[in-house]
Amino acid sequence: MKIILTFILLAFFISSHGQDKVPVPKKFKTDTFALLDLCGDVKTVSWVSWNYMASGNASNIYKGYYKGTIDFCDLKFDEKGAIVTSKYLNKSIQTYTFKNDTYNIKDESVLLDSTSTINIKQFSYYLNYKKLIVDDNALKLIDEIYQFKYNEEGDLVEKICFEEKKYKSLSCHIVYEYVYDKNNNWIEKSVFDMEDGKVLTLKTKRQIEYM
Repeated sequence: MKIILTFILLAFFISSHGQDKVPVPKKFKTDTFALLDLCGDVKTVSWVSWNYMASGNASNIYKGYYKGTIDFCDLKFDEKGAIVTSKYLNKSIQTYTFKNDTYNIKDESVLLDSTSTINIKQFSYYLNYKKLIVDDNALKLIDEIYQFKYNEEGDLVEKICFEEKKYKSLSCHIVYEYVYDKNNNWIEKSVFDMEDGKVLTLKTKRQIEYM
C-alpha cells in the first residue's frame, strides 16, 4: 500500500509540474566523469568558468579583497578515464579596497590560486551531476528545499524552492541554459538567478576532445 501511495504522489508531482515522465540520468564512464558531467570517451577537457557571486580575501596567493572569480582548468584522461595531467588557475574578476566609508573597485585579474594537483570535488558546486541521481533510472525531482526540472538530455534546467523553505540568503528560483556539442555534452552552461529579473551568476565554457 505504501509503495502504491508513493507512486501516486510521485505521478501527481510530475504531472503538476510539467514533467512528462521521470527523467533518466545520463550514463558516465567513471565516477570522475560523473563529477565533471562528461559523457562518452573523453580524452581532454578544458574550461573557463566565471563565478560572479564569489567574493573574499586572503586567498592562497593574493591577500587583498576580490569580487567575482574565473576558474581555468585543463584535464587529460587515460583510456580508463583516470586523470593523468591537470592544471588549474583561479583569478579575480575585480579587486577592491574599503577606506573612509568608500569602496575602491577595480576591474583587475589577479592570481588567487594555482595548482597541478586537483581535488575534483572542489568543483562539485557547479559540475557535480552525481548529486542529482537517485538511481540508474531516475533523477531527483525534489529534495528538502527544491523541486527540479530537466531537459531531454537529462540536464537540470530549473529549480524552485518550496515557499516554506524560502530564506533571505537562498536563491529560490534558478534557471540553467546549455549549448551542446554533437555528443550531447554541454560546452556552455549559464546559471541565472530569477529572483530579481534574470541575473547571470555563473557561466562555464568547455572544450572537449574525445578518444
